[in-house]
Amino acid sequence: MTPDFLVSLSNKQRVNHYLGMYNICRKSTLGMHLKRFAKEFPDHFKFFPPTWIYPAEFHDIQEYTKKKFEKRKEKIEMGKLSEAQAEKEPVVLYICKPESGS
Repeated sequence: MTPDFLVSLSNKQRVNHYLGMYNICRKSTLGMHLKRFAKEFPDHFKFFPPTWIYPAEFHDIQEYTKKKFEKRKEKIEMGKLSEAQAEKEPVVLYICKPESGS
């Protein structure tokens, strides 16, 4: 939808999209923007979980998973978490969403 198209509408016509909606409605671009804002304004953007764009940030996903495994191993070694408890809960849980799917 272009500005020229919007100008061409009559007073009674409406649209169901705003300019730039693609940037915040797509999961991948929303995640990208949230991460960028979190870097610029860390105190105001703590409300969303760690987010990665796959496959571009696959290495970062691996690093995050490795840190979680190491942290769990330390808890077991320190006696804060038993082996039985560790087996019941996943070390890392990911929610994966397709880029252009639902």
